[in-house]
Amino acid sequence: MDKDIILRTIKSTWNVSLTVQLVPLTISIIIARLVHDNLPRISKPTALFYISFISAETYFAVTADAISELNLLNSELGQLTISTAVLHEILGWLNNALSPLVRGEFAAKFIKSEISFLAFLIFTFFVLRPAIQWIIRTTPEREPVKKCYIVAILIGALIMAGVADIIGSNFMIGAAMMGLVIPAGPPLGSALVEKSEVVIRNFFLPFLFIRIGLLTDIFSIKDWKAFVSLGMILVAAYLGKVWGSLLSLIWFKTSTRNALLFGCFLNIKGIIELLVFLRWIIYKQIDVQTFSTLVLFNLVLTAIVTPLISIFYKPRKRLNRISKIDNCIRTLQSTLPNSELRILCGIHHEDNVNGIINLLRASNPTEMNPICAYAVHLIHLIGRALPVIVPYNTQKRRLVANSTDRIMRAMTSYSKGSGAAVKV
Repeated sequence: MDKDIILRTIKSTWNVSLTVQLVPLTISIIIARLVHDNLPRISKPTALFYISFISAETYFAVTADAISELNLLNSELGQLTISTAVLHEILGWLNNALSPLVRGEFAAKFIKSEISFLAFLIFTFFVLRPAIQWIIRTTPEREPVKKCYIVAILIGALIMAGVADIIGSNFMIGAAMMGLVIPAGPPLGSALVEKSEVVIRNFFLPFLFIRIGLLTDIFSIKDWKAFVSLGMILVAAYLGKVWGSLLSLIWFKTSTRNALLFGCFLNIKGIIELLVFLRWIIYKQIDVQTFSTLVLFNLVLTAIVTPLISIFYKPRKRLNRISKIDNCIRTLQSTLPNSELRILCGIHHEDNVNGIINLLRASNPTEMNPICAYAVHLIHLIGRALPVIVPYNTQKRRLVANSTDRIMRAMTSYSKGSGAAVKV
């Protein structure tokens, strides 16, 4: 998660984020109060509140991963959804911090829990964060991070999760706090992802899904009255997000179609919700039928909204409509002979530079017919959930890879050697 977008999100999209959070939460809680008598398996009213809250929540990790798979990270609705998910994540952390108060645990127990959580935050940001920064400072430029540091951080994430669970908070908060103090990208963020991603995705994650599948028993659903009542609570939250999207996007003056698609984006469910359900059934807060119902509804919802987004959201169509306007066409046929030709040069590896330069030379640039080449080194950023554009000439040298430096030097040298014919 890019921590810099959190403040920008709160300033620019707080009205949308709160609307699409509060509307489904309110509707879901009202439905839960009405059908509570039909749910004898869920005896505690606070359990229904948490089910409504989880259904109305949008998690950053789930949303960013899904939008990345759909290749919509840079689309308008994709960016808005990610910004909304960031604020929802903050509200979720606040809810976890105040969970003892929601459960009715007042006086000494609540005060003890909150003081412990405050001490946990102080330790994270004033002890752990300087230690992480010291590791980054002591790592030589363009050298890999020592394995002992990587192992210590991965074990530290488990310890942080355990401590958060002991003090009465959610174990995911501990791991999230550990992640927040680690800068995204190289050298440390990328190294952590490279070392752990293969094991997590190919070993731990499949076993987690197997366990969730074994606990999900469709044949345990025998109380159909309770099944329908719980389904009404979940569907109310899902539809509430769509209604909240229609209300919130009045500020953006967009079409009803985009508002409905925005609601579909917010309804994408994933591993975070499954982890919460798994935690509930392990602590026997819900039974097998309730767990199976929650898993099935999340699975069916995601199976519906994801294809809808792929089919109906085509951000490129807007560019096609713009290109039909005569004064917006940018083609070689319509360009004036003595005007500047602009070329975007996407470079993946150093081997591409020679081909790009040969292509520019073959385009016959002259001082009367110059070329402006925009050189972009395209790098797969490991350890970041979102893309980032980094201007080459404004960054510190330790943030620039060796290959980037060589590519840009070669392009600059060619530009200087061509006189005024080519500008990079």
